[in-house]
Amino acid sequence: MAIEKLALAASDFHVRGGVQYIGITEFSDIAGGNYTGQTVFTSSAGNHSCNLQQASAGSNIVFHLLEARQGSASLTQTGSKDGSTIMYEQTLTFFAPNVKDDTLSAIEKIGNEQCVAIIQMFSGEKLVMGASDKYKDNSDDFNVKHYARLSSVEVNTGAALGDDNGVTVTLTCTSGELVRSLSSTLDIDSSAGTITIAKA
Repeated sequence: MAIEKLALAASDFHVRGGVQYIGITEFSDIAGGNYTGQTVFTSSAGNHSCNLQQASAGSNIVFHLLEARQGSASLTQTGSKDGSTIMYEQTLTFFAPNVKDDTLSAIEKIGNEQCVAIIQMFSGEKLVMGASDKYKDNSDDFNVKHYARLSSVEVNTGAALGDDNGVTVTLTCTSGELVRSLSSTLDIDSSAGTITIAKA
């Protein structure tokens, strides 16, 4: 079967890489953790997106903001197929500079939480990790790995005055589908340290 609508232009080969902004919130903050009755996902040959605004349940969705410096954050995804089932392992790694109390407290807070992460690249493209259309109606016991969850933390103070000091954080998610683009409008407030998706 041919792959349709895979339209590439010269400009697609000269797009800046890297992650610019990361937003993290608990899944329960999005529509109470329930997609029922919500038109959140769009799946077609030319559209594989997610609009979290439609899951806002009448309230703004607020994410904790990390502004990533160039080269300090990345999202990777690998897929493996077993029979007719393909599962994708998504990994988001970022560096939060400066070991300090509020950074450590924020990371501690999400230690065992089921999270959703939004990623905006320097190219302007937006992605969402931890919100999946497949398996969304399964029980939490089965579905827990489909959220973005903290998998590793490394705190490093550095040894020399010129060394970086900060925290390297890794979130992982096992999804039944490729990472979705995010069609929601983001209000990024650097002074408040938040990314907000306005209520529908």
